[in-house]
Amino acid sequence: MSAPPRQSTRNGLAIAAFVFGLIALPLAIFPFGMFPGPIAIVLGLLARRSPNLGVGNLRFARAGILFGVVGSIIWLVIYGLLAIIAS
Repeated sequence: MSAPPRQSTRNGLAIAAFVFGLIALPLAIFPFGMFPGPIAIVLGLLARRSPNLGVGNLRFARAGILFGVVGSIIWLVIYGLLAIIAS
């Protein structure tokens, strides 16, 4: 007898939020770096609404949201200052 296959306990939205959040931090210095931060925030918030979100996935979702917010703030500060200096 073989055991039934184990179901994956990972939440794809939480992992994607974490990855986009990590990408948002170094890309914040580039003009196109404005995209990964908000994507990470949205994916993290969607992942947190999942009914079967375990503790590990909750941590990935929270980290993705946090990194996305920090990356977005860095991008806004850099390009906000550039806009002020340029005017």
